[in-house]
Amino acid sequence: MNEIGVPLPRLLEVYDHLFKSRDPFWNRMKKPLHLLDCIHVLLTRYVENPSQVLNCERRRFTNLCLDAVCGYLVELQSMSSSVTVQTITGNFKSLQAKLERLH
Repeated sequence: MNEIGVPLPRLLEVYDHLFKSRDPFWNRMKKPLHLLDCIHVLLTRYVENPSQVLNCERRRFTNLCLDAVCGYLVELQSMSSSVTVQTITGNFKSLQAKLERLH
């Protein structure tokens, strides 16, 4: 979607909404953390290339990302611990540190 010109802040908004809606589809597909994986990829691309977001919006978007990542970490910590949950938690903690350096 980003490749076809959908702004990164809008993509995060949509994926965040999808994740928070807790659609049972992802559990039925045996991929309950798929949306978090997608969000992680999306935000990692932003950290690697912040110029995807206009300079005047970058600080606000970075703050939005940090808030979202904190929420995802809380969600992950409330899940039963598995290797997958631990891996995704580690990925988001690493992403959080990178976002803080952008700040």
